[in-house]
Amino acid sequence: MNIIQDKILYSKESYTAKNHVEKRYVDLLFKLIKEELRTKGDREWLVNVQTGDKLMLSEAEKKVLSIAGYLASIGFKPGDILQMGCSNHVHFYLPVLAAWMLGGLASMGNPTLEDDKIIHQIQITNSKVVVVAKEYLEKYMALSPKIENLIVLDAKPTDNLPESVQSIHEIFEFDHDFKATDEMLDLCVKDAAVIIWTSGSTGTPKGILHKQETLLDMDLVDCNGAMKALLSTTMYHIGGFSFPLYLGLMRGRTVGFVNNFEVMDFLESMARFRPEFMVVSNFVYLNIGNANFAKKKFPFLKKILPIGGTFTSETHDKVLDILGHHVCVDHVYASSETYIITVLPGDKEKKFGLCGALKPGCQLYIADIDTDEKLGPNQLGKMMVKAPTLLKSYLRNPEADQEFFHVDGFGHLGDIGYFTKKGDIFFSYRNKEILRVDSFWFGPADIENLVESIDEVEEAVVWGEYDHLFGHDKINLAVVFKPDASRIWTKEDLIKLVENNLAKEMQITGEVYFVKEIPHGGPLMKKLRLKMRDYVKKL
Repeated sequence: MNIIQDKILYSKESYTAKNHVEKRYVDLLFKLIKEELRTKGDREWLVNVQTGDKLMLSEAEKKVLSIAGYLASIGFKPGDILQMGCSNHVHFYLPVLAAWMLGGLASMGNPTLEDDKIIHQIQITNSKVVVVAKEYLEKYMALSPKIENLIVLDAKPTDNLPESVQSIHEIFEFDHDFKATDEMLDLCVKDAAVIIWTSGSTGTPKGILHKQETLLDMDLVDCNGAMKALLSTTMYHIGGFSFPLYLGLMRGRTVGFVNNFEVMDFLESMARFRPEFMVVSNFVYLNIGNANFAKKKFPFLKKILPIGGTFTSETHDKVLDILGHHVCVDHVYASSETYIITVLPGDKEKKFGLCGALKPGCQLYIADIDTDEKLGPNQLGKMMVKAPTLLKSYLRNPEADQEFFHVDGFGHLGDIGYFTKKGDIFFSYRNKEILRVDSFWFGPADIENLVESIDEVEEAVVWGEYDHLFGHDKINLAVVFKPDASRIWTKEDLIKLVENNLAKEMQITGEVYFVKEIPHGGPLMKKLRLKMRDYVKKL
């Protein structure tokens, strides 16, 4: 499946860099839009399949230029960062494209994050312009009163907004004579264009800078000639962000999306929209398999691409029982730092953890967890990756850069895996301390601090293990009690304590261990959470 040379795996397909005729990604997009309108006529670019709202291809340029003119009038300049604070919407990409027209960057903020994380994003980007959804307007106004310009993406013309806040509809009517300056145009495809945020090992968001060149290389798997595609991930996610741009503009497809990810509503919306190709999150994919829905009502669907997790063959069978066994299921291994690295086509046997063939230009090797030495076949270690779509750097975070980048431009994704003598790559589990349940990320300290607040507890440690049946982490807890503890706490007592005090995603779903000590290491003698998986096996 892949070529092995000196313990490094390569794609069997040669890589040819995209022929970058235009200096800027945004210029290429508008060139493609104009050419399609001239040769094929107008069409729907984006459609909210649950509300029926849509954006026609012919509307894009005029509205983007109006936004660009407005942003320029309030001082937005090359190198500035526009912060997004909203989820899926037909107008989502218009301010993003406008920022690119002005030589700026766009930051994909998640408006559902905790207050301190949103403040961190706004401060580190130094964003003077923030685009928010109406439901989050009060939250952003309260958190960041120093934001100079707030724009509401989904406000209706009749909405009564605060005087200091602009509606996107008002900006669409902005009278301008915008023309790009030499400074705006003096950018190349090597320059950063978008910031995708991810939770790092400490739980603090890290901004991932991707180049314009990366956006050009963000091609998806073959969509079987589909003319209508459906998205079930958020547009501030790396896959959700690139999908409507690549398929919707560069490949001339109509892209539908949803805001309500409840599985029954999603399936009913899909039945109405009738897409031939679909990209879904691992959470939605697993829920489709568990849905109580009439079987084989989707003859129009040709291919589905689940992203964000690995699945058993049993899970695939359950999904196909709902969608129909004529549907081809491709699987990819990807990350926010690299985008798609491998593809396992639908006609290949599905084995848990099997990642598939490396995409052209991608390389991978397995490194020893302690020594970083390159390992051979069937040896478990850190998955090290080099790819044309590798991040440019983290945003103003040299420590994160140093932690991620290793020798010869390879990056460590925080995953553990191995490869076989045949060149098959397998993902085993995540090496990161950060935990994920459904689409919710959190740090182990949240549970640890609660348990350690108990008088009888000396110390607690929390770690996750990937649960392939549910597509997220199983949360384990180990506790050291004080020698003179006056109360005996049971496993059930601790589970109940966490249940009563923390969010429903932040629960102990794995094992509870009572231990005499917890391993520590390093100059600061930190808890060795990543060692707990093996440590408890020896008890």
